[in-house]
Amino acid sequence: MTPPMRASLGTFGARTGAWIIDAIPYVVVPYLLARLDWTFALAGFLIVGIVWTILPEGRGGATIGKRMMGLRTLDIESAEPIGPGRATLRWIVKYVVCSF
Repeated sequence: MTPPMRASLGTFGARTGAWIIDAIPYVVVPYLLARLDWTFALAGFLIVGIVWTILPEGRGGATIGKRMMGLRTLDIESAEPIGPGRATLRWIVKYVVCSF
């Protein structure tokens, strides 16, 4: 068995850039849907969360913003993508709990 590769933490600039890129659909989609009704905006927020963050980070280890900035979210022991369960937990903490 091959030992996992040694990973390093992303720089502040790369992490900030990835966050800004990944925040764009969270602003645009709910804003456009809010013109119809706030429930559409909430649904848009959840759909963006699943499609833009949870699935790409869980399966491939990176959102679109992270890929553009050369970052990945990997399991510290296996150096593999974190999977959809942990990606969902990260999303809940980052976008739902920290929004209050």
